[in-house]
Amino acid sequence: MSNTTATLQILQALEYTESRASAAEQAFDRANSEIQRKASRTIDLFGGHAGSTVADIARDVRVACDDLFSAYQSLIVMLDETCRPLLSEDPDVSAVKAVANRMKKLNEDSEIGSTFNASLNGADLGDVAGSRYVPSMNCKMIQRYWEDRYETWPGRAEQEAAARKQAEEAADKEFNQRMERYEQQMQKYREDMQEYRQAYAKWESETQKIKQMRDTELKTRQAGYEKSLRKNIEDRYVGEKQELMKRQKQLEEALKEAQETLAGAGFFAFGVKRNAKRKITELGFSQEKLRRDREAAELAYKRELADIPTEMKTWESGVKAELERKHPLPKAPAKPIEPTKPTKPRPAATGAARTSVARSVDYGAGSTKQAILDSMFPGEKYTVTDIILTCPEVADMTNQRVAALLRQMTSEGSVIRTEDGRKAYFELP
Repeated sequence: MSNTTATLQILQALEYTESRASAAEQAFDRANSEIQRKASRTIDLFGGHAGSTVADIARDVRVACDDLFSAYQSLIVMLDETCRPLLSEDPDVSAVKAVANRMKKLNEDSEIGSTFNASLNGADLGDVAGSRYVPSMNCKMIQRYWEDRYETWPGRAEQEAAARKQAEEAADKEFNQRMERYEQQMQKYREDMQEYRQAYAKWESETQKIKQMRDTELKTRQAGYEKSLRKNIEDRYVGEKQELMKRQKQLEEALKEAQETLAGAGFFAFGVKRNAKRKITELGFSQEKLRRDREAAELAYKRELADIPTEMKTWESGVKAELERKHPLPKAPAKPIEPTKPTKPRPAATGAARTSVARSVDYGAGSTKQAILDSMFPGEKYTVTDIILTCPEVADMTNQRVAALLRQMTSEGSVIRTEDGRKAYFELP
């Protein structure tokens, strides 16, 4: 039977460790606020002190991170020194597990990745301080020691089975509630779909009528326009031919007159003959030009006839746009969105592996990690600050603690971590 006194002492040590860790995190937040205040002040970049100011800020960043890292690591050693002697007094398995989990969390929180960006007078200075902290080998060994003790502690399997059962029951309850909501949504969806089909059939019938009205009017106007187009071409061609024939007749009469004048002139009528010959020559040129004009008119007529299809297409485009404005189609009804059927959560791990057991408990109903997952939407990326703003369960946590949780979730595969411009983003897989 477990020793209540030893269990109580371990729980008190854990409570003290938690309060000391919280105090260290608050001190870090205050230091961070002061650093941000310093970095936001207007500093004369040409006064000779900008370099030392940036160096001071970088030093403050390192000091703040060093203090937080040292606090986490020293708390591991202190908690181990306090609780390890109590193991011989047979504390409850839940207390041993709590110590193992606290060791793991303190080591994970100790993995501080610090990158401080600054800008002075609107000028981006980039990264002025950056560092990476990892737990010491001694603290890792302490964590492993407590995890091994918990793994072999009497009653562990029973407690884990009870925790898994509780988590599965909570998950089943949540799943059943989601299924009830899903059935209600599906009933509403079926009703909406019935209304949608009726509205769609009415819309389709009205749309078809309007399209037929457009086509009928287009064909009627099309036949008239093509007929008018051909008539204009024919009339113009006929008018040109008549004009050319008139010119031909005039030339023939003038030529006949000139030839008669030449033939009737006396032997010594040299001037009359010369003028008649010149007239005949000029009329010959005029006849050649008339022939070319006749050929040009014929080519133009054939070309205009060949261009009728192209002209009709251009005309049709304009008329169709006019008919669309004159006879607009009704707006199509919006199709209801079918609700997504919930998927039943996979059962918790039943093996003895510490990571599997920890995940089944960490992601149970009411856990912080599950709350983070529930606050995220598929396809969206979140920074640590975004998570704090959107998830009420972590609103009071520091950036470092939330970042540590997200690192765990990344290694466990529940979120995906990407970087863009040296900034970390997290999204659902």
